[in-house]
Amino acid sequence: MNTMTAKQTEWLQRFSECTDGITYISTGSALKECSQCSDYLDYEDDVCYTEPYFSWSSCDTCGSQLGGNREDGHGWYDGSLIHLICCDDCVMYIANGELPDDRWL
Repeated sequence: MNTMTAKQTEWLQRFSECTDGITYISTGSALKECSQCSDYLDYEDDVCYTEPYFSWSSCDTCGSQLGGNREDGHGWYDGSLIHLICCDDCVMYIANGELPDDRWL
């Protein structure tokens, strides 16, 4: 039986606060639906070529200000699609419910 550590509980609380009111959060690009993602769209092939990238920008879904890999994400807020920037920890949590390793928090 896995139990959450104090650091994981704190991280989950920050994630909950940062995403309050945002529903249907997913990672990846939204192609033509998101104006920020459409900049990366190859309209001939209708394919988006975004990949994880390093950034010092804070994560929109947990608030982490540590530098690291970021990926595009999206969610619905107040009836509109919004663009999110997600760190690796949030990508893993959103994708499969995996909490960040306590050693890196």
